[in-house]
Amino acid sequence: MGSSSRKVLKLTLTVLMIGLLTFFMVRHRSQLAPIATADPRLLFSFLVLASLTIWLNGTKLRHISAFFDIRLKLSESFGLASITTTFNNVFFKAGSLVTSNYLKREHRLPYMAFVGSLGADQLILLFTGMLLGTGFCAHLAWVVSSAFLPLFVLCLLSSGLLGLLIRGTFVVRPSAILILDLLARALHALDRIIKNRALFLKLCGINAGLLITLSIRFYIVTRILGFNVSAEYCALFAVIMILVSAIPLIQSDIGTRELAVGAFTELAGLGFEEGLVAAAVDRVFSLGVGMALTLYFRSLLLPSGRQTGF
Repeated sequence: MGSSSRKVLKLTLTVLMIGLLTFFMVRHRSQLAPIATADPRLLFSFLVLASLTIWLNGTKLRHISAFFDIRLKLSESFGLASITTTFNNVFFKAGSLVTSNYLKREHRLPYMAFVGSLGADQLILLFTGMLLGTGFCAHLAWVVSSAFLPLFVLCLLSSGLLGLLIRGTFVVRPSAILILDLLARALHALDRIIKNRALFLKLCGINAGLLITLSIRFYIVTRILGFNVSAEYCALFAVIMILVSAIPLIQSDIGTRELAVGAFTELAGLGFEEGLVAAAVDRVFSLGVGMALTLYFRSLLLPSGRQTGF
C-alpha cells in the first residue's frame, strides 16, 4: 500500500471513529447531566490535576532539552507542554511536531535528535505503564475476577518485551519502514539516556507521576459523572489511555481511546457507556485546560515570538 493510500485509510478510519464517538455521546447524553450540578471542589480538583499533567510533561521536556545543553525557561517548557497537549488531543503527535519545530527554530536542535529522544521517552512511559498495568491486573485477577488474567499476561509479556528492548537485547537497525526507523532512532537515543543514569531515573519517576496523576484525574471524572468506579479500575484505565495514545493506529486517537476504555469497563462489569462517556469527558475537560493555556502562550507559535516570561 502506497503512502497516499495509507494516509487516506488512516483519515477514513479517523473520521469513522469520531463519527462512532459522536453517535454514542449523543445517544447517552443524559449521562452528562450531572456535570451541571457537580461539586465545584471536584471541578477545581480536575483543573489542578490537568495543569499538573501539563507541568509534568513540561518538566520532562526541560530535562530532555538540558540533555542537549538547551536551558528552557519555565515559560517555554510549560507553554510548549500546553501546546503539545492541545494539538496531540486532536491529531497524532501534532503538538510534538510543533514543539520540535520550535526547538529547531529557537535553539537549533535538529529535528531527528528531538524525535529520537521523544521516542525514547515514549518507550520509558510504555514500560512504566506496562509494569503498573501488570500489578493492577494481577490484583484485579486475584481479588475481583479471573477475567483479568489474560490482560495480566498481556501486560506482563509487553513489559518483558519492552524491558528487553530497553536493555538492548534486540538490535533494530534504521529501515525504509517508517515505524522500524523511528524505533531504531528511539532505541539509539534511549541508549544514550540510560548512560546518563540521573536523567533516566528522572524520566522514569516523572512518567510514573504522570500515570498516577492521570489515574486520579480519571477517578475525579467518574465522581463528577456520578459513576461508581474504584481507584484500581481508574489506574488500569489510565494505563490503557496512555497505551492507545502512544500507538499511531490512525490519524488521531479521538474515539479510539474512548472506545478502548469503554471496552475495558465492559470487561470489568461497569458498563461500556460509562467508560466511553468518562473518557470523552476527560478528553474534553483536559483539552479545554490545554486550549486556555495555549492561548496564553500563543507567542511560542509565532516565528518571531520568543517568550520572555518567568
